[in-house]
Amino acid sequence: MAITLAALWMHLAFLTHAGGLWRDEVNLVNLSALPSLAGLSEDSFPILMPLLVRGWCELGLGATDLELRVLGVLIGIGLLGAFWAAAWVMGRLPPLLAMGFMALNATTLVYGDSLRAYGLGSLLIVLAMAGMWAFLVKPTLGRATWVTALMVASVQTLFHNAVLVAALCLGGWVVCARRRAWRPAALILGAGLAAAASLLPYLGNFVSALEPSAGWRTGFRPWFTWLDLQKAIGFPSERYVWAWVLFALAALASGVAHWFLGRRSTGVAALHDRTDQSDRSDPADPTDARQTRGGATSRFGAGAVAEDLPCFAAVTLGAALVGFGGFLWRAGLTTQPWYFLPALALTAACFDAALGPLGQYFRAAWLGFSLVTAALALPLTRLNALSRMTNVDVVAHQLTARAGLEDFVVVSPWFCGISFARYYHGPAPWSTVPPLADHRFHRFDVVAAQLGKKEAIEPVLERMRATLQAGHYVWWVGQFDMPAPGRVPPGNLPLPPLEGSGWSQTPYTINWDDQVGSCLESHGGEFGLIKIEESGDVNPTEELRLARAGGWK
Repeated sequence: MAITLAALWMHLAFLTHAGGLWRDEVNLVNLSALPSLAGLSEDSFPILMPLLVRGWCELGLGATDLELRVLGVLIGIGLLGAFWAAAWVMGRLPPLLAMGFMALNATTLVYGDSLRAYGLGSLLIVLAMAGMWAFLVKPTLGRATWVTALMVASVQTLFHNAVLVAALCLGGWVVCARRRAWRPAALILGAGLAAAASLLPYLGNFVSALEPSAGWRTGFRPWFTWLDLQKAIGFPSERYVWAWVLFALAALASGVAHWFLGRRSTGVAALHDRTDQSDRSDPADPTDARQTRGGATSRFGAGAVAEDLPCFAAVTLGAALVGFGGFLWRAGLTTQPWYFLPALALTAACFDAALGPLGQYFRAAWLGFSLVTAALALPLTRLNALSRMTNVDVVAHQLTARAGLEDFVVVSPWFCGISFARYYHGPAPWSTVPPLADHRFHRFDVVAAQLGKKEAIEPVLERMRATLQAGHYVWWVGQFDMPAPGRVPPGNLPLPPLEGSGWSQTPYTINWDDQVGSCLESHGGEFGLIKIEESGDVNPTEELRLARAGGWK
């Protein structure tokens, strides 16, 4: 409970200090305002989160950044509740390992509370696990309906949650097969098929995303993926990577042990059950007959028992780890630490489920581990909770006050223009690098088209030179490195695909930034960084710099 209260405190601290919306959040807010459902489905995520944001705004709660952040923080707090609910359903209260690993993890806090789909996807997959176990314990049609709803909602939040839903189905089937309960297994199959069918409207998105020219696909890079995973689980210390690994191995071993021990005990129990039934049952009693066929005394009438839970958790965990890795390999995406949140939430819940039977012997050890983890994590998590998610609103406000009508503002990389457009209201015209007509969303398709132009940013460079020659200022906003004096301007890169990076936009983004910097350093009579108004600590994901060039040389 102490860890839960500390986590609640961190969520509230994040709410009051996170500040403006960063680019992915602005992308979602803009998307949720589209008039048609077809438009909502054009994101890299399914439709549920945009619909939720739209509903929140329709209630009159999305007028300010703070009001929008309340929704994200409620989802983050809801994940804590989901861990407690799952532990209650599985008889594993309190959820010591889930809370120890996840409650004060900075990645969980910052990106689970951000206005993106990762927090909601994590919450729903943990609830789906709880719902699956509740169904296995008492396989009724009503509970099957709830499981189906949770699975559909889960995959409609994040595409890669489909892999985790499949892992839950596999865990449920193993329990059904163990008890030869084919009707519940069929209901689980139906729930999984319903979740899969709900993704059919996005089939066109899947096909286009797998095209080689998709600008965000760089190919699967195991080492970089491992580094991003380390950032997510190597908290509060890098050594905690091995804690996750050891607990995962222990959970898998617990499932295997209970599988073989359970098979022997099930055989003995079945023999006693048949003997008891022959001694006590009355064939003429219809009530007794109903119970024997489908009630509490049938093979699966009472559903799964506590001894099945480690097997269910271990199979779910193993399938989730293999399936999620396979998804990343097939998708060929550049990963980020927050991509792993739903898988980590499910993994942590599996730890409690699989290792719970050892609790009577190891409960004090689990408690000590969780408390030590929380004590180590709290100072670091507090630093993250008190940091702004972006300073783009501060920079935009500063430019609104200082940039003149004849000045020119350049924003790079291009994706920083999404959040800049939300907050900048000054008179000076501006452009991203390369120039884009739409700054509301992540238009990777439009950027991919720019990669095919040899001089994609020449219009921007020409506008910069003309502004300097006219005696006005060029303001440079973004995540850039100041060029060294006298550096030879870089040339344009060849048209894609490039050897080693294919259609990835990253080499072009770097090259375009270098060209902008070289142009300003070569032609600006004065060129240097401008101090940004005090904004405190800023998340490095979107900590922007501001430079200004004036005069002509």
